[in-house]
Order: sequence, then C-alpha cells, then structure tokens
Amino acid sequence: MKIINLLVIMMTIAIYGMAQTNFKVVTYNTLRFPDNNDTTPGGTTADRLAAFQDIMEDINPDVIIFQELVTVGGANDLLNTLNASNLSKTFARTPQAPANNSGTGGNMLFYNTALFSFINENTIPRINTVIAPDGVTVVKSTRSANIYRLNASSPANPGTIVPIYFISAHLQSSNGSNSSDPKKIPDEERRGLGAKDIMDYIQTSLGSTDNVILVGDMNFYDETEIGYEDFTISADYTELLNDPLGAWQRDNQSSVSKFTQSPRVVNNAVGNGGAGGGLCDRFDFIFYNDDIATGNNGVGYVSGTMQAYGTMGVHVNQSALSGTHPLKQQLYNFTDHYPVIAEFTLDPSVVTNTDCTPYKIDGTNTIIEDFSTFAGQGFTNDPAPGQLCSKSWNFDGFSDTYIYGDVNIGNDYARGGTNGGSSQGGIYDNNRKLWIQPTGSDFTGGSMTMKICNDTGNTIDSMRVSFDMYILNDTDRSNSFDFYYSPDSLSFTYLPAMSEISLGTSTSAMSFFPKSIALYNVNIAHQDCFFLKWVGNDVSGNGARDEFGIDNIGVEVLQAPPCPALLIINNAPITNGIYEANNITSSGTIPIGGTVEFKGADCILLDNGFTVEGDLNVTVDGCNQ
Repeated sequence: MKIINLLVIMMTIAIYGMAQTNFKVVTYNTLRFPDNNDTTPGGTTADRLAAFQDIMEDINPDVIIFQELVTVGGANDLLNTLNASNLSKTFARTPQAPANNSGTGGNMLFYNTALFSFINENTIPRINTVIAPDGVTVVKSTRSANIYRLNASSPANPGTIVPIYFISAHLQSSNGSNSSDPKKIPDEERRGLGAKDIMDYIQTSLGSTDNVILVGDMNFYDETEIGYEDFTISADYTELLNDPLGAWQRDNQSSVSKFTQSPRVVNNAVGNGGAGGGLCDRFDFIFYNDDIATGNNGVGYVSGTMQAYGTMGVHVNQSALSGTHPLKQQLYNFTDHYPVIAEFTLDPSVVTNTDCTPYKIDGTNTIIEDFSTFAGQGFTNDPAPGQLCSKSWNFDGFSDTYIYGDVNIGNDYARGGTNGGSSQGGIYDNNRKLWIQPTGSDFTGGSMTMKICNDTGNTIDSMRVSFDMYILNDTDRSNSFDFYYSPDSLSFTYLPAMSEISLGTSTSAMSFFPKSIALYNVNIAHQDCFFLKWVGNDVSGNGARDEFGIDNIGVEVLQAPPCPALLIINNAPITNGIYEANNITSSGTIPIGGTVEFKGADCILLDNGFTVEGDLNVTVDGCNQ
C-alpha cells in the first residue's frame, strides 16, 4: 500500500510538472564567426565549433540569439552542430542573412522547433539622428537591431499559441568622446541613438500587451548611460524594460558576477580578433517588458535564473582560464563575451487566442484597408506588424500553395519591400501598397480575394466599392488586371469598368487608376460576407510581365435611390450596372463583356436598336422603393 501511495505522489508530481514549460534564452556574441582563415590552435572554425557544442550541451538552450555572425555558411555550421549534439532537440534558424554591420557581422536567432514556430523578422529602422559638431554630418546608430516574432506553444496546451517578440541589438562599442573628429559624436551618445530606435519601435509598432525580450551586446559602461535609461526608466516611453540584475560598477570585484567581457587577458589570443583585458565590463544583457515581469500574457521570467554563464571563480581583470568552470577552455576559444542566460516560463492558459477575423463594415466605413502597416511579410492567422490576416485574404495561381486561415510566410506571399522592377514572382509591399509581380507561375491565371463581412446590424442593399489601382508598365508584354464581385464567394460578376489592361510596349511608367462603382441590390444580410477579387493574366506579347498594385480599398453603404416612374436609356454602350424604375425603356447597346440589369415594377420595353453582346438580366417584380 505504501508503494502505491508513493506511485500516486510521483504521478502527481509528473502531471503538474508537465503543465509548466520553461524555456531558456541565451544571448551570445560569437566574435565574427566564422573566420575560415584562422589557423591558430583553438581559434580555427573546427575548434570553435567543437567548443560551441560543449557550451550549448551544458547550457541546454531553447532560444539562442547571436551577434557578430558573419555568414549564412557560418550560421548553418552552428545550426548543424546544435542538431548533431546530445541535446535531443531540433533547432531551426531565422532565414534572413546576417547583415555585415560595420564589418562585424550581424544578428540571427536559433530556436527549438518543439516549442517555437517562426513567424517573421524585421530590421528595426535607424530613424534617430543627430548632427555632428561639423554642423553637416548626420549621425545614426552604428548598427541596426533585428526583431523576430516567434509563436510559442506549450506541450501542455498545444492548441494555444503565445506570441513572443525577440530583439537582438549590438550597440556602439568603446567609450570615447571623439572630440578630435568633428564628424563624430561620443560613443555613449551613439549607443543612445540605437536604444531610442529600439524603444521607438516597441512603442509604435508593437501592442501594449505584447511579450518582448530584448537581448544583445549593448556595450553599456554603467546604468547611468542614456541608452540604458531609455530602456528602463525614461519618461519618454510607457513600454519600459526590466533588468533584474540591476546596477553595476565596472572594473570592480563586487560586480564581477554580472560581467561578460572579456574571457581573455591578451588581445587576439586565438586569432579572430577579440579584446583582452580580462573580465571587467558588463556589456551583454537580457531585458524583458512588464508583460513578462507580471506573467499576464502567457510568459513569465523565472526569478534568479539570469546570469553571465561561465564566469565561475574568475576575478576581475582575469581570463576565463583562471576560473573554475569545467568549460573554461571552450569559453576562452569560442567567446568574445561570455553568454548571458535566463529562463522563462510558458503558461498559455492565461492567453486569449487572438486569431484574426475578416474585415468588417459597420455602416460608417469608407476605407477598409490602406496597407499602412503592411510590409510584405506575409499572411497569418495572428498577424504581426507587417503582415495581413490570412482569414481576410485568399490567393490562387501562385507557385507556392496558400493555406487560407493559416501561416503563409517566407515564400511567394512574403517577398518584403520593393520599389518596382522585381524579377521574382510574388506579393510585395511597394510604399504601403499591396504589390504583385506576376511571372509564368505566379498570378498568371491567378487571383487574390478579399473577404468583407456585414457588421451593420442590417441587410446591405446597396454599397459603393472603391480602390486605387497601380500598374508599372516596365515590360513589352500586355497583362490584364480584372476585378470581380461576389455576394457569396460562389458566383463572381466581372466589372470591366473596375479593370485595366497594361500596355504592350514598355514605358517604364507607373500609371494610377482610381476605381469606384455603386452596386445595387446586393442584399448582404447582417453577419454575412461578400468578396472582392482581382484576377491577373497574360494578354499579348512575350517576356516578363507588368506589375500591379492596389491601395485604399473602400466600401461605403449606400441608401438605394427611389425608383423613378420612367427611365429611358439610350446609351451606346450602356454602362455596367443595375437600372431601376417602375417603367424602363431602352434602345441602347450592351457591349461584349458588359453586364447590365434592368429591374422594373411594371414594364421593361426594349425598343428597336437595342442590342445585347454581353449579359442582360431582366427582373419585373418591383424595384427598391
């Protein structure tokens, strides 16, 4: 009986342990990895990869964020080393190549695929500037930071996702005044510009309840630096960050447990560059925002877990080899700065699923979508800045399959930004317009469809649909960009007046076509949805294809006009639309491709001279009064 009770207790512990999922984050300056020209023992690429494997197997991370990663090839070497290790985890990396920031390499994130899925990444723009003492030179932060959106999913709650934004930064190094160079500003001030870029982005581009973890090589010399204060206490920002390790004093034994630079006393000790001086500065940080501090949005910091890894027994100004850590030689060989690690807990039970919904019109809308936040980053069911909702849009006729209501990134549907002239087929952002570059396998015989639902509380009888169409006529092939409307997604009506055909001879010019049409008798019941579709195809010519974009899509509910007693139509051609009156008489012409509806209460008279080459619908059962 005692054995049974013991088993029950053990099973209870196991069950409760499964409900909590912790993940470990590491930030690591790799010291310009790789340097395949280095032949110094301990500093070769092969030696450093072996050291990296030992360090990672000891840390057992789930998210690794690098600075000073030089090449995609080096990133793949690190990734392959992780996946061949004894960690029993599968890692993937973010796809964007590391930027060559001032010759030092750039940022990249690796993640445990059992816990995380990659959504998108963006480069945070360097928008803050100052004028150098020469009065002319505009100075920005030294390097761009990168932001990565991951969705976390706990094995205990696999159906609920927790969005997390990770930011990696490498701010200006050194602590000089640069007063002898009128084109430069002090290093601390330049670090401050980088910090402001990051905080401005968090403040303006992320939501007030988003989970944010900022890491990197910040090069702060103490907690009074303007950049550190912008992160943690500035009155300029409402979304501030937390640093649980707090204040420090450089070159002081009392703060040595927080220091990360340097593992070597001698400069360039094993090649690859690398500063000497021993352990004397706290340059590397993991910050997190208040949502993580409180754990109110599915992620919480595990108290007491943040630390500089591998500094055990190392005194101020001494190398890693003077310490007692079992991997001190590996840290000496691989590391420019000691890594910083922290654990976080994942609790999706407190997260409300923010699955996106189609566009809604409430009776006051005139602009439904102006693409002001779109950055060509794809279509997902929980869109981040730069993305659109995959339940609002559907696509067909591209070489990559579009999954409605799911994640569509990193392919034809997320080509990023362009100013036109792209050769790769797919969907882009062109100065905040949804932009399509057709190719033989993309949007040639393809379509995109926008879903809009009636949230007015009443049936929509009539409405005006408008949008701005752009065509970049940069090829000698002619393409059609046709528009259709449907009240049910099953039967679509072609509207020639809302469509265009590009010229067959290149002018390299951008043409602008404002489009607007009133639709009557659409009869969209409350909470039902209707659909707008744009279709692309070849018309004539050879070679590459003209590009197409849309912007400022609007829908406005209209009140149906009263029916006149008599309506006489003698147009050649008769413009597409619905014509209503108690009595209608016409001798006009409906051209090929035209669609016209006559709706009368009493009589419709088609006189001599009336011809039909397109579509004619006739209804004699009363019109809207």
